[in-house]
Amino acid sequence: MTIAGKKYAKNNAELVDSLFQTGGTCAGFYRKQGNGVLLMDLQKVPFAFIARRGMSCWFVTAHRTEDGRTRYMFGLAEYTAERLGIQELTYSQQSYAAECAMRGA
Repeated sequence: MTIAGKKYAKNNAELVDSLFQTGGTCAGFYRKQGNGVLLMDLQKVPFAFIARRGMSCWFVTAHRTEDGRTRYMFGLAEYTAERLGIQELTYSQQSYAAECAMRGA
């Protein structure tokens, strides 16, 4: 899966494949869930979520609590948009990027 030119690997094997065989880099991992895709850093700490309802997709900020649960915000924080590389995009462009990423997951 790629978002704003940053690759996210499905698992460790895909990460290694990306790093060593293609010479690319990875920004982190992703994990499909019933209602979207969770984006995690290279230490597998959640930081964003691609939410899906019907045909609509959008990004929200995610984080892990002290007790290990993943929590989701109602929107996308500026620091998460910068981390994803989509801070300059309009909301509709962000939504389109989320839809494209979902197709690649």
